[in-house]
Amino acid sequence: GTRRASEHGKRITRTLAAGLAERGITVISGLAEGIDAAAHQGALDAGGRTIAVLASGLDKPSPAPNVPLLERIAQSGCALSPFPMGVRALRGNFPQRNRIISGLSLGVVVVEAPPGSGALITAHFAAEQGREVFAVPGPAGFANSRGPHELIRDGAKLVESVEDIVVELNVPAAARQPAPQPETRAAFSGATQQDTLDLSSPPAPARTASATSAAAQTDKPKLSAMEEDILSVLHEAGSFVDEIALACRISISEALSSLTMLELKGAVEQLSGKRFRPK
Repeated sequence: GTRRASEHGKRITRTLAAGLAERGITVISGLAEGIDAAAHQGALDAGGRTIAVLASGLDKPSPAPNVPLLERIAQSGCALSPFPMGVRALRGNFPQRNRIISGLSLGVVVVEAPPGSGALITAHFAAEQGREVFAVPGPAGFANSRGPHELIRDGAKLVESVEDIVVELNVPAAARQPAPQPETRAAFSGATQQDTLDLSSPPAPARTASATSAAAQTDKPKLSAMEEDILSVLHEAGSFVDEIALACRISISEALSSLTMLELKGAVEQLSGKRFRPK
């Protein structure tokens, strides 16, 4: 949803996120002010898990007022980014972040969004990726209601309570998976433990060629069988999603989901015209 959310919209978002978290569903959002922050807060307050997908490198979280929230998220959930360290949150980064959010999700819920909002871009990506799209109706004539109302007219599922989402996703209402509570976990920033990211520390020194080669073998992300199949059919000039789905004998939804994960793992890149090639 929008950064310029109403108090009513933020309250609804916290309620929905808390209800989903209580049923063991992980809440994914983009750490922005407004609806994003409310979604993270609702999940955390319910003792659930939430994931923040950043439009910057992990060492340049934005906006600054939400860094304490990011620290809370890191305690029981995670923060991830498709961008390398040092990259700031530029305007052009947000569509890629939004596509990652929808690609990782079972469905996308839009609470408040004026025309042109990035939340509508996320909903568009979700529809392309075969995800469920939900929208919360708002007061008539309210600018932030226009986006959800447009989505509902286009076929999005209308949401009045968390049960509307749970039933549509076929998630057992009684399912409850409390977030683990580690005995000690360093804060996201300013930490001193070796296994925790220190946002204030300088970059690590350059590694030797042999060390880099060995690390490349060790750090190579694990791929699923479907992801391996997709990589094997990609052309250097780029392959369209329908071609990939046909070659691998999978649905377009499955192809898009796997391509999103492959892009997140740094194994493929998207070209213009919805084409993908190995990276």
